[in-house]
Order: sequence, then C-alpha cells, then structure tokens
Amino acid sequence: MKQLMRMIGTIAFWLSWPFSYVYLRQAERTRILVVTGDKVLLVQTWHGPGAWSLPGGGVRRNEDNAAAASRELMEETSVALGVDQLRPLGVKVHTEYKLKFTCHYFVVKLAQPITPQAHLPEILEAQWVPIKELTRYRLGSDARYALSAYGALVQ
Repeated sequence: MKQLMRMIGTIAFWLSWPFSYVYLRQAERTRILVVTGDKVLLVQTWHGPGAWSLPGGGVRRNEDNAAAASRELMEETSVALGVDQLRPLGVKVHTEYKLKFTCHYFVVKLAQPITPQAHLPEILEAQWVPIKELTRYRLGSDARYALSAYGALVQ
C-alpha cells in the first residue's frame, strides 16, 4: 500500500509542479531535527520525489517560525514539543526543481524517544533512524543540510 501511495505521490508531485511553483516561490518553511541519543526522526511524505525528510512545513501568515515548526511536528507525527525546547539551527534558501523557498531549521534533543505516529495521507512513515545508518537512506536536501549543520552527516 505504501509503495502505491509513493508512486501516486511522485506522479502528483510532478503534475502539481506548476501550482507548487506559484505557491513556493517566496514561501517560508520550517524543519525540525529531532535527536535522541544516536537517532534522528525522519519522515517520508506520500507526495514528492520519495526522499526522506525532517518533519516540518509551511509557516502561516503572522506565525512565528518556531511555533510553525512545533505545530507541523505535532500535525505530522503527534510529537508535541514546546517552542521553548527548540533551538535555531540555521536558515537556508532552497532552490529545487525551480522552486525557491526559505527554510528555518530548528533542533531539539530529547532524553527519550517519543513514538511518532505518521499522519496519513501526508506522512507515510515516521521513524527513528540511527545516525550511523543515514547513508542507507535517500535524504532530501533539507535533511542533509540540517544534519550537516548539526554535525551528524559528512557530505
């Protein structure tokens, strides 16, 4: 079932690309690198090119970036964190598939892993991945950037 959803999502991504271009041209987005011990939380969406990413999403009008990151984490994985737990990790302007958006990155370290719940249909999978095994995953540029900024991934 997940394989079918990924295939449909990839097709939907490319078919919706013109609309995404209009929406994401000047969009503000967030991502959270959630770390516990030697593991990081990765998600895979149903739409897109199929890479693993970090939880996060769009910033609503007049919404604080950290609040948006916390909200998106909850919406996508049911992991609830307070804004005060998040630490800025960096800001990067991404240009992918001719889409351009500014992404605000945050990091949070948890003492114990919280069991994530993937919220269908947007998120197909959410899982803790050992940092040593990240090379086995096809990571999106957002995840690669955050992991590099954190020092957990050598490019």
